[in-house]
Order: sequence, then structure tokens, then C-alpha cells
Amino acid sequence: MKIGELARRAGTTTRQLRYYEEQGLLAPDRTFSNYRDYDESAVETVRQIRLLVESGMPTRVVRVLLPCVHGPGAEMPHHDDPDMAALLVTERDRLDETIERLVRSRSQVECYLDRVAPEYTSERFRALHPVPGSADPLGEDREVSA
Repeated sequence: MKIGELARRAGTTTRQLRYYEEQGLLAPDRTFSNYRDYDESAVETVRQIRLLVESGMPTRVVRVLLPCVHGPGAEMPHHDDPDMAALLVTERDRLDETIERLVRSRSQVECYLDRVAPEYTSERFRALHPVPGSADPLGEDREVSA
């Protein structure tokens, strides 16, 4: 299949597919006219790549993990691989640091927001604008009487 069809079926863009190819994540065949030619398995491969990338994995890590993942959930069967474990520990630690930075940044934004528009700070805003289907914005379990 051509790149446009793969992009449509995998729910991505042709630009993204070219990037995955540049990163060594996809290796399409080429036609006589030098068009990319993907086989049917490329759809699932692209979906797995997207799941890994969306989980925060950089493509250098995805390149190592991709041959080991199987199935629609990009699941990896259990196997002992100390090098891969070390890579994943490093990646987990990087994500933890990123999360900590984001939490600090969010707290700072909340502080600024409280000073310029207190009605929009998290607790107050959620209490005034509850999300349908979410838990009680005040954190209380209330019984509903019939």
C-alpha cells in the first residue's frame, strides 16, 4: 500500500510516517518508480509506534522496544534483558523528572491564577463547573435519595 493509505488506516499523517522512516522505525519497500510500498503489517506497526511515542518514549527507545512488542496494545512479553531493563529504568526516571517539573509549573500557574482570577483556581473552578460523570467536586460521597 502507498503512504497515503497507510496514514489513513493507521490514523496518522504521511509526514509522521516519513519521520518514523527517518528514525529507523519503518522500512518500506520501494517500487520501480521509487514510491514507498508498505505491506499489511505496517498498519499495526505504526499503531504500536504511536502507542509507545504517546506514552512518552523517545524514538531512540521505541527503536529498541519495537521488535519486542506484539499485539494492538504494544504489549511486551516477559523476558530477561538487563540492557533493556536499564534503558527502561533510565526512561522511567526521565519521565518522573518531567512529571515533577510539570507539577511545579502547574502549582506556579495556580498561584498566579489565584492572584488574578481566584474564581478559576482548580478547587473553586471544579466546584463551580463539575465534569459530568466525575466524582463529587468537593470530594464528598453523597447519598442520592429516591
